[in-house]
Amino acid sequence: MAIELEKFKILTDSATRPDPGRFAMDRPRIEWIDCRERFGGLLNTAVPGFFFSHRHKDPEQVIRFIWRTEEILETEKSIFAKTNRPYASWIDFAPNSIWKESYLKRSLLLILLRSGLNYDPAKNNYEEALYSEKYLNETKPAVMRFLFGFTYCDKTSFDTNGHPNGWFTTFGGMQNGEIKKWLLLPPDKSLKIPILGMSNLWC
Repeated sequence: MAIELEKFKILTDSATRPDPGRFAMDRPRIEWIDCRERFGGLLNTAVPGFFFSHRHKDPEQVIRFIWRTEEILETEKSIFAKTNRPYASWIDFAPNSIWKESYLKRSLLLILLRSGLNYDPAKNNYEEALYSEKYLNETKPAVMRFLFGFTYCDKTSFDTNGHPNGWFTTFGGMQNGEIKKWLLLPPDKSLKIPILGMSNLWC
């Protein structure tokens, strides 16, 4: 069944049509940004939303992928809207979204959006799509721990300019023992141990 989106967002013309996987703020003149870290530096909880570019056929795949991820995380679903351009969608944070909690988590969301470009609901290839992005594939232990519910993180690492590091810079190459110190259960949550093993994560 097709997704019916209630909202609609006007996208002003940009100088060029973006390749899939680009990000842009809602400004009089749209600038599509390829670098996630650069865009992530602009993205904060005060921003009302942002645009994401994709192939014409992909918006529903991306939406379903993000919503499925948010169901796993038991957080409010992000708010998506169609635009007047078939190659772009609008994304906003839900009021109590997990993505609003930190720069680190918003950095993860940006990677997940790109993973969603490779999601095919008919094939049920969630895990394949998830790790199709190398920044998630190369931080797989951290991704799996996060999706198992260890989403609380009170640590932040910074680059040489004092800017907070994103997901890959933080967890790339980190050993499992250190990951466990970074990603903890939220104080109000209890551990859910999968009965049939780790494959339960994707059910």
